[in-house]
Parts: sequence; C-alpha cells; structure tokens
Amino acid sequence: MNFFNFALDSVIIFLITQNLSMMYGNVFVAKTALLSIMFGSMFLFAHHSMAQGARPYSGSDSILRGLIFSIIF
Repeated sequence: MNFFNFALDSVIIFLITQNLSMMYGNVFVAKTALLSIMFGSMFLFAHHSMAQGARPYSGSDSILRGLIFSIIF
C-alpha cells in the first residue's frame, strides 16, 4: 500500500462519513465503522485460515468497504 492509495481512501472515507453523519447521525457512523472493522477482521481471519496465500486488506480498505456496504444496504 503506498501513500497515494492511503490518501485517496482517507478522502473518500471523510466524504462518505460526512454525508452519512448528516443523514443518520454520528452514532450510526461510529457503529458502522466499528462493526465493519470487527466483521472484516473476523472474515479475514477465517479466509486466511482456509487459503494460505491470500493478500490481507490493511489500513483503510476494510473501513471503506464497510461504509460502502452500509450505504448500499
């Protein structure tokens, strides 16, 4: 992961959380971020226990995917 990917993901997360907090409130955004981190870690552990050569998601990737999932559903 290089600096450009990290900066771009951070800007996208900021914009998404700003819009979500205006629509649903700050508590919803905090719960969604924590749940996406928790479930992402749990599924990542299960995936790596089954497939040995898988590339892990790190940093803001898992948070970004969780926030996008909360917007879609």
